[in-house]
Amino acid sequence: MGKINFKKKTIVSILSTFLLISLILQGCTKKPNDDITYIPDLPSEKQITKNIKIDDSSRFDTFLDNMFKEYITSSPLEMSMLISSPQEFGLQDTSDKLDDFSDEALKAQYDNLRDNLKTLNTFNIAGLTKDQQLSYKIIKYYLELNIEGEEYVDYSYNIKHTLGFHIGIPLTLSQIPIKNKADADNFIARLKQFPTSIAELMKGEQAKAQKGYIQPEYISNKVIDQCKAFMTPPEENFLYLAFCDYVNQSTEISDSDKESLKAECLKTINDYVYPAYTNLIEELEKIKSQTIITSGVYTFPKGREYYAHLIKSNTGTNITPEDLFEWANDSFIESSKGIQSILEKYPDLTEIDDLQPKPFNNFEELYQKCKELTNKNFYDYHIPKINSKTIPNYLEKDLPSAFYLPVSIDLKKYGNMFLQTSAYNNLNINDFLVVCHEGIPGHHFQFSIAYQQENIPNIRKAIDFTCFSEGWASYIEGLAFGFIDYGNPQINQLMIYNLDASYALLTLVDLYIHYYGASREEVINTYSLYFGEQMESIVDRAIANPGETLHYAYGRYFINNLKEKALEALGDDFDIKEFHDVILINGEIPLYLLEENVSEYINKKSKS
Repeated sequence: MGKINFKKKTIVSILSTFLLISLILQGCTKKPNDDITYIPDLPSEKQITKNIKIDDSSRFDTFLDNMFKEYITSSPLEMSMLISSPQEFGLQDTSDKLDDFSDEALKAQYDNLRDNLKTLNTFNIAGLTKDQQLSYKIIKYYLELNIEGEEYVDYSYNIKHTLGFHIGIPLTLSQIPIKNKADADNFIARLKQFPTSIAELMKGEQAKAQKGYIQPEYISNKVIDQCKAFMTPPEENFLYLAFCDYVNQSTEISDSDKESLKAECLKTINDYVYPAYTNLIEELEKIKSQTIITSGVYTFPKGREYYAHLIKSNTGTNITPEDLFEWANDSFIESSKGIQSILEKYPDLTEIDDLQPKPFNNFEELYQKCKELTNKNFYDYHIPKINSKTIPNYLEKDLPSAFYLPVSIDLKKYGNMFLQTSAYNNLNINDFLVVCHEGIPGHHFQFSIAYQQENIPNIRKAIDFTCFSEGWASYIEGLAFGFIDYGNPQINQLMIYNLDASYALLTLVDLYIHYYGASREEVINTYSLYFGEQMESIVDRAIANPGETLHYAYGRYFINNLKEKALEALGDDFDIKEFHDVILINGEIPLYLLEENVSEYINKKSKS
């Protein structure tokens, strides 16, 4: 069985390719459908029971609070990441436990989803406040979407080379602060549970393998290589090094306890963690050849239906695969024509390396540039500074060039951005774009603003809609390109066209692999023209993460499209800071609701 995909991702990653594309184009373009939205079924008056209590509003708040507690207690790791003090939320501390990856726990999660939807449908939405009505719509969409996905639960890949279990759990653990001896003991206790967690996970993978429902064999081989690389001498393992850093810096742990704790951690990694990874390797070696997949998920019995569900999940709309293909193809053609038009007027702009401004002297200088971009386009929300970290070296070739571990919902910890080691040695414009995406005004900015809002219930802060969060961060990339001083505005526009073309191409790659049935080799050979040596890793990431590209590409397009509508409707009254506030102030929401909010904003401002 697969792990249910309704936990907030502990790691948010960037998918970006900044390439210059020069093409001779043929054919004409069509205008993409700008108004494809998802409208959920709301209960009619006949469906609502007549004996609704007068205190529906307070009962609804209680329902949301209970749903949050249920959600967060089902995942001890999620609790450690999302809140600083379980006691402040009236919860039992589970800091010494890992998650339950058993099939029984998975079934319980789906049962809870159905129970919560049943309860939600007892509320009269007309009896709720405006903020509560928004929460009602968001939670209903979220529950229905995840229940719909239960049919395809065996199709999800849990052990993959791009932030799979074997990477995500250690990375997450290494970020949890250790302030005192109890924290250190909890860390070690969690390490001792690795054998159980991996055994639970592999039991599910074995059941899936009997049906052929595991990732392609070459993806499994990458995972095996990563597991072997993870098992360095224990004293060199990043889990142990992170533990030592925390313990050594603690002022609440005695020197004698520090030494004994470090020794115990080292022994635990050797006696528990490494044997668990050895077991993972052995079990994966046994089952990896049983897969029926060589490329995309279309091979599964209901593979194309599954991919259509992923499109819905990753775009927050009801756009069909065919319409998405048309949009991506049109977007690629239009942006490529824009590139061609600029290059015809300015042929000297074809050498992209010669166009780049000088590198930054240090990270502080780069971050200051991000702040200048933010100050120009946003209100002051008093956002805490992001923490910059380094990706473990052995993971660099398979992980994104950067990823972000979100700040906790009480804003008291985390907000960690990971970059490759090489990025810190030569901070160039690409690194500026990455930090804008991951930091401010991207993910860190977006999460921090949402978590400041007292009117957003905790359950909405905990669940995620990646079409919004990644769409926002990718939208910021375009904003950042427009802010860079190239000395020629045509270069800025060239880079934005290039970004549009790149995201459109990545969407086409995803569709060809997972929906239209192209082989891995066909896609690599076809698109190497544009992506060069990156193509193999791009395709393998797409194969391991079906639909992932879509929330970046379509989410970015959607927000840009909303901005264009607001600009057209408001003209000189358009205020970029005000518009961005409308986008961000309600936190992560499905794109169809974001469109409703922007339309309401435009109507109100037009009347005033």
